[in-house]
Amino acid sequence: MLFVACQEELVEQYVSDVTEGEQVDLTFSADLPGFVDVTKSFSEPAISNLYLIVFDNNGYLVEMRQATPVTSWTVSTTEPTKFKVTLTASTSKRIIHFIANYNGPEQLQFGSESDVIGSMTHINGADAYWQRMEFAGGVNENTLKDITVPLLRNHARIRVTDNADNFTVSRYTIVNVVNEGY
Repeated sequence: MLFVACQEELVEQYVSDVTEGEQVDLTFSADLPGFVDVTKSFSEPAISNLYLIVFDNNGYLVEMRQATPVTSWTVSTTEPTKFKVTLTASTSKRIIHFIANYNGPEQLQFGSESDVIGSMTHINGADAYWQRMEFAGGVNENTLKDITVPLLRNHARIRVTDNADNFTVSRYTIVNVVNEGY
């Protein structure tokens, strides 16, 4: 049996006197999940891009920025990968989605968090990775300081095998799943 769930993190921040609306350069680390037995059928982790999708305290899209790797991508058994990104400073709460292998337009349509994230797709055949974090103090030069973002694999492959002599799988169904989106 396989259980998959979403994760939300609320992060404590350093204090800053940043000006609302100015651009701030941030550096952070991201960690790819290692393999476990239930995922050995997936390909080696490969990331072609990493985007930060920022929402305001009401859950509406503020901006989307692509992060640039400072070091090469690694799997979680080694050191996390370092990134840099420029975001718009804010003193209000921000929700940031970290999405790897996004395949879509460089500009997203304005909308709510659920509408925007639900409409995104990943690159065909590639594993998708994702994380959601809340920053109560907004975005400033210290927002991602000393943070390692644990990226979660966004999908799973489910295999049913019949190893019992007196049991036959006649059918199975997976419910409440979407075929695309984060």
